[in-house]
Amino acid sequence: MSEPQAPVPRSDGPPGPLVFSHRACAPGVPENSRAGIEAAGSLGVDGVEIDVRATRDGSLWLQHDAIPWRTLRAVTPFHRLSAARVARLRLRNGEPVLTLEDALCALAPGLMVVIDVKHPQAAGLVARWVAHSGPADRCLLWSSYPAALRAFREHAPGVEAALLRRTRTEAETRALLDDAAGLGAAGVNVDPPALDDWVVEEAADRGLRLYTGFQSVDEQERVLRAGPPIAGFTTDHPVPALALLGRG
Repeated sequence: MSEPQAPVPRSDGPPGPLVFSHRACAPGVPENSRAGIEAAGSLGVDGVEIDVRATRDGSLWLQHDAIPWRTLRAVTPFHRLSAARVARLRLRNGEPVLTLEDALCALAPGLMVVIDVKHPQAAGLVARWVAHSGPADRCLLWSSYPAALRAFREHAPGVEAALLRRTRTEAETRALLDDAAGLGAAGVNVDPPALDDWVVEEAADRGLRLYTGFQSVDEQERVLRAGPPIAGFTTDHPVPALALLGRG
């Protein structure tokens, strides 16, 4: 088993879990957009979560979907597109697609960023960029790919990394915790239904910071009112989340 990473240093801020705007999606703006990232500063969140993929020529861009029809009306798999082609595509509000560098330049001072690497091809590129050019002290690196976690550890060992994966059963959740610890991750992201007491205890036993994510406002309220000791979460509903935490 790999030795766990040291957690990323936290700035002095409000007590309780860190709140990240999921896909930097502020109300009324497209996901992974400049408008969403810039709006985060006024929402009161601790940071944004963004999705990153690489083009065939090694350029890093914000994009969630493997085939970006939903977001960009393009049918070619993203990893087969060139940087020049992506630069010509537009989000539904007319914005160009953001590069990772441009996205972090748009981030308000003091805000954190979770970079969810959506394809292992991009992991080493992202980790090297964050370690040498990005705000490493404000970044968290997440991925569902073990190969990506290994790349994070190799190229950006000082940046907190977390493994995330959807689980449906207790056995799958235990396997996720074991995999995260075995990869030397500092954190693990589990689905809200899996946030049982035993998960909290076993994550702590493995030295893992516990994260989750909310897409349903009802599930978010149920979990946050129960008050599990999580390190942070992503949310599609940051304003009600902050209100529940007494930060609204």
